[in-house]
Amino acid sequence: MNCSVAPHFTPRLGYSTTNPLEYAHSQSYSPRVRQPLSDILELGFLCGLALCLTSCRGASASQNQSTPTVPVSVAKAYQSDIPIQVRVPAAITPFITVNVKSEVSGVLRRTLVHEGETVRIGDRLFEIEPAPFEAALREAKAQLERDTAQKRQAEATLERDIAAAENADKQAKRYDLLASDGVVSKEQQEQFRTAARVADQSTAVDRAALDVATGATRIDQAAIDRAQVDLDHCTIRSSLDGVAGYLAVQQGNFVRADADTGLITLNEVSPVFVSFGVPDRYLQQVRLGIETSPLSLAVFVPGERQPIAQGLVREVDNTVDISTGAIRLRAVVPNHDHRLWPGQFVDAVLKLATDHKTVLIPKAAVELGEHGSYVFTVRKDFTVDQRAVRTGAETGDRVEILEGIEPGEEVVTDGQLRLRPGTKVRPEPDLPASQGGGD
Repeated sequence: MNCSVAPHFTPRLGYSTTNPLEYAHSQSYSPRVRQPLSDILELGFLCGLALCLTSCRGASASQNQSTPTVPVSVAKAYQSDIPIQVRVPAAITPFITVNVKSEVSGVLRRTLVHEGETVRIGDRLFEIEPAPFEAALREAKAQLERDTAQKRQAEATLERDIAAAENADKQAKRYDLLASDGVVSKEQQEQFRTAARVADQSTAVDRAALDVATGATRIDQAAIDRAQVDLDHCTIRSSLDGVAGYLAVQQGNFVRADADTGLITLNEVSPVFVSFGVPDRYLQQVRLGIETSPLSLAVFVPGERQPIAQGLVREVDNTVDISTGAIRLRAVVPNHDHRLWPGQFVDAVLKLATDHKTVLIPKAAVELGEHGSYVFTVRKDFTVDQRAVRTGAETGDRVEILEGIEPGEEVVTDGQLRLRPGTKVRPEPDLPASQGGGD
């Protein structure tokens, strides 16, 4: 009921009083003054006004005496060591990516891998038609056999000429002795000397021919090795443990060794890289952390509260991206169960350091008002006080309080809608939202 203060009352007919009831009584029982209709109406209005004022005072007093106690859930603020973390979006990239290409030109005879299939090192992926390379290998082997025969012939010729040269040298020496004794003429001596020199030159020629034949056999062996390599390349095998992507060339097509497009892409997905960027204001903390020990990283799938993988930061970019103001980092994360997939977007939580003796309260206790965040604290007399706070990092269902709350103070975590400063409360820890922190 809305009650307004009665206007200032001015008594009539020279009667001096400030009490409207007293005035009305005096006017009602005065036999000397005649009461016109307007005076009677005014008297009724004044009586009703007095009754209204009396009723409002009674209702207000009754309301103050019957203010109910509000049941609330409470929790104590407490100190704890919490990690200083940065939560940023991240992308999964393969640990190794291989674009499989053919090293020989030919017709793709068989495709032995399926899209999306898991492959191991050495698994056969494709087969190129081997017939031309088998023929090239046989030709190289035949060439080696021919040149080997020529080498043996050169060796035999050399041995024959060496024997002839030795005999010619002996003859020349004997005729030298005979010429000195005057048994043979000078001309005969010169003939045998010339024959010995010719024999020596023939052996030199034979040795050169043998070297040529030996070189030819070596060339033939290299050709055989090359033909064997080309034949082996007709079977294309996996060079890593990973997952196959889409086929770029179908069976029966002609492929070239120098083609820009590969046959298929293989991604190694165990482990994987988690690529992300953090604001450059954390650069010094990142560098300090990596110099002392690898920074740990937790990977979250959006919508899930528990991390699905843990890893370590291994690489930091050498420059800050001027377009975003972020420094790029890359962490290595084991992925044995293949829950992370290349191209997937996740949330990365990077632990930079540990903050000691931090005041924590449940996040449910923090309300947002016109002037910022606030909480309701419970006094010793079980009345509440509205306290402005400055919040910091969040960890799980707790939030760091940088200013406004001291350890051990009780804060309201449920039932804030019915509270005002000074409201009396009744803590009930058994309410559903009453889970508080430790001391």
